[in-house]
Amino acid sequence: MIRPTARAIWFALAGTLVTVFLVAAAPQAWGYSLAVVVIVIAVLLLDAALTPFASSFQVDIKLPQLIYIGSAEEAAFVFSPVRGVPPQQLDLAFDTNALLEPLDDQQVPLAEDRATTVTLPLRARRRGTGQVETLWMRWAGPLGLIVKVRKIALDDIVRIIPDVRAAKQAAIEFSSRDAFFGVKLDKWRGDGSEFEALREFQPGFDVNSIDWKQSARHRLLLSREYRTERNHQIVVAFDMGHLMAEPHKGVPKLDHAINAGLLIGLLAVLNEDQLGMFAFDSEVRHFIKPRPGRRAFSQMQLASADLDYSREEANFTLGLSTLQTQLQRRSLIILFTDFVDSITAEMMLDSLSRLSKRHVIVFTTLRDPYLAQTINKYPAKVGDVAQSVITSELSDERQVVFEKLERMGVHIIETTRDNFGPAILNKYLEIKSRELI
Repeated sequence: MIRPTARAIWFALAGTLVTVFLVAAAPQAWGYSLAVVVIVIAVLLLDAALTPFASSFQVDIKLPQLIYIGSAEEAAFVFSPVRGVPPQQLDLAFDTNALLEPLDDQQVPLAEDRATTVTLPLRARRRGTGQVETLWMRWAGPLGLIVKVRKIALDDIVRIIPDVRAAKQAAIEFSSRDAFFGVKLDKWRGDGSEFEALREFQPGFDVNSIDWKQSARHRLLLSREYRTERNHQIVVAFDMGHLMAEPHKGVPKLDHAINAGLLIGLLAVLNEDQLGMFAFDSEVRHFIKPRPGRRAFSQMQLASADLDYSREEANFTLGLSTLQTQLQRRSLIILFTDFVDSITAEMMLDSLSRLSKRHVIVFTTLRDPYLAQTINKYPAKVGDVAQSVITSELSDERQVVFEKLERMGVHIIETTRDNFGPAILNKYLEIKSRELI
């Protein structure tokens, strides 16, 4: 694409004024005015011919696959000469989608005999799928009358995910065998306990662990040792309904849930469990089948970028029934969700009741600081009393829902944002140590 510059417009305007002056001063010298027009056009065409072609260089673009919220990742643009003389300087401009911060325009001097690399920091505004949509390049001719513009549409996407790197060290510390199960044999031996070995009975051991048949055969009092069963299925389920898009201390509840879910997912993978993910609002949006290994965590981390904020109400009947049909084994399901009152929670309770008969469910939700503040607020006027009464009723209804969930055998976590991750980790460790799965 070729465009004239402002200098070319002034140059053409000056040629036009000279032509008008010649015709007005000496009409018989109209041939000279025609020569001026030809000279102007010839100079413009000469500058266009001397301007390097777009084929004189090639562009290699390397965008990062992942960007963590709160940190910057570099995008590399490599300009390599191909044939002829490349332009001495390029003006670069970028078009990005709304999830990425706009990139500043750049002026890049190009070398004639080697590649030139330009690195720019990409920063994310929020979680999702970012994209540098278009790269615009512009360079001028030697006379500065003509510029050529080249447009490159970029199809590569950049996944913007929560930054859990700071929590990895804590997860690794938790993942040690002693941190999970202790040095000594745990007294909680559920149905999933696996036989490990026989050892000589010592004072202080559990009498119920004595294997009388083997003791009689070896004529020595022997007790059974058990090891905690591994390879459980852990499914992190996200409610993507409109209630989870509500900001909680400036950040949507869904983002808090994803941060905690990734942390527990990393810990489950380090503990040799199978990790899966499930997300739904009015319909099922994502399902990752539980699988072992760090790839499961990487897949979950990538998929978390696609968990968008929804304005629709969560359909617990469809979502949880679909999840139940997808799981063939007894699993630990960590559900991140929220509700307002007992009436809107009826469908959720009915679905959780059916799901809890086969699986272990951890119901996690953030405690709303507004409820406690409004209830305990000193009433300065009549409106404050009404607000306090209404919020107190909402708080009582939440407790009613929690009591119903407890009677179903559902584990409940309602805590603040700062304690969200640690509370879920502790509950996971407790369920693992008691072998409830």
